[in-house]
Amino acid sequence: GLGPVMLLPTASHAALGAEKWAAGPALGFVARQPKVMWGLFNQNLISFAGDADRDEVKLSILQPILNISLPHKWSLGTSEMNATYDWDKGLWANLPLGLKVSRLHKFDKLPVQFSASYEYNFADEVVAPEWSLNLTVKFLFPILPSRRGRTMRCLRISTAGLLMLALTALLGADAQAAEGGKSLYLLGKRGPLAGLIPKPGWYVTNDVCYYTASSDNLVPISGRVTQGVDVEALVDVLQLTWVTDFNLVDGRLALGAVIPYGRVEVDAQASASTPSGLALAAGKSDGMTGFGDPALAASIGWKHRDGDLFRAWSIYSSIFIPVGSYELGRIANLSGNRWGLDLGTAFTMGNFKKGREFSGVLGVTLNGENPDTDYRSGTDLHLELTYKQHLPMGLSAGVVGYYYQQLTADSGSNLLGDFKGRVAALGPEIAYQFKAAGRTMGLDLRWYHEFAAQNRVEGDSVFLTLSLPLQRDPPSVSSPD
Repeated sequence: GLGPVMLLPTASHAALGAEKWAAGPALGFVARQPKVMWGLFNQNLISFAGDADRDEVKLSILQPILNISLPHKWSLGTSEMNATYDWDKGLWANLPLGLKVSRLHKFDKLPVQFSASYEYNFADEVVAPEWSLNLTVKFLFPILPSRRGRTMRCLRISTAGLLMLALTALLGADAQAAEGGKSLYLLGKRGPLAGLIPKPGWYVTNDVCYYTASSDNLVPISGRVTQGVDVEALVDVLQLTWVTDFNLVDGRLALGAVIPYGRVEVDAQASASTPSGLALAAGKSDGMTGFGDPALAASIGWKHRDGDLFRAWSIYSSIFIPVGSYELGRIANLSGNRWGLDLGTAFTMGNFKKGREFSGVLGVTLNGENPDTDYRSGTDLHLELTYKQHLPMGLSAGVVGYYYQQLTADSGSNLLGDFKGRVAALGPEIAYQFKAAGRTMGLDLRWYHEFAAQNRVEGDSVFLTLSLPLQRDPPSVSSPD
């Protein structure tokens, strides 16, 4: 194949992009044999406009492809590596070599591909890791069969970075946990149908959360005391849930796993180490990309229906494991670097005839001590509420909110003394439920605007949630179960 390729200057920061417009030809080929697929793709970029103070772009990118099919649905091949040659500087800017192992597995009739790849970079002319390890899962959803039924078009959802999947939780780890009255529990993650545990099977939920906030107060973060803090975070929270056939005290038992991965940036007008009496230093800015703290969880749920009235309630527990990205003294961390236990209950009330729903979650988070800073966050309480109206064609809209309050003070900072956090939030919610590949799926968009904050940052968070079962729906689905 032959076609054009373009580079657009859309980076959010000058350090993340070339700040140039560039274009050029791209060509490639793929050859298939019974058990081998191989090929090569080439892209060429030459800048023609953009920031005159930035270096010109004259790049060639090569991506080799090799995949060998093995018995029992295993395969071996090259990773998605891109070798980049800089013609302007006359050197390899990026020269990786990688290997990938994959296996195809079916959950009911849904094909899912699991892959693990390792790459080593022999060139260090760009800001790139010397080596990388990636775990990937790809869900292949059949959309339309061909006329002869031999082939199908698929919707592919790929989620990278599942390195810690087995160590994650059912009920919401916080990807931006920190000291200073900030809970490990991700506020706003649980919204509609919070109290319902569905039918036995496997379920996937993916939350994309954008959070931006600021504070003019003193905030302890990672062994430092900061002031004039601005926070911006984009986090993906992947959740896998197994609803078992096991009944416990007449309730349905569910186990799950979740892990957050994303980027957080923090700017502080003043920053200093914690010991008492040390004057605040100059401003500090940090940014990092990585994993947040994974967790493990379990829940038990009950339900009851009386005509058009539906009730569901559950109890849950989650344990947060401090193995995420953390560095002492860095004010941008995705890990809280402390153990935590969240205990709570959730409920849902619905009226099928009127299409109304009211859900809520009430929980308490017990925080351990950060061993690197000797700082202990206090016990905190969180309340999440949702009221919504279901509309025709699978649409629904409503109002969501949360309230967070520390019940006991933080301790360990000689400069600040006792330190309690509080915040409330309120905002709109809109959702769409649809069927694809024989499965009922849902998209949910929520915006929370924070107010009445005390001893913590205050801002806005936006959630986009995709939820789907791995197994097909039963022949008829008339109500949540």
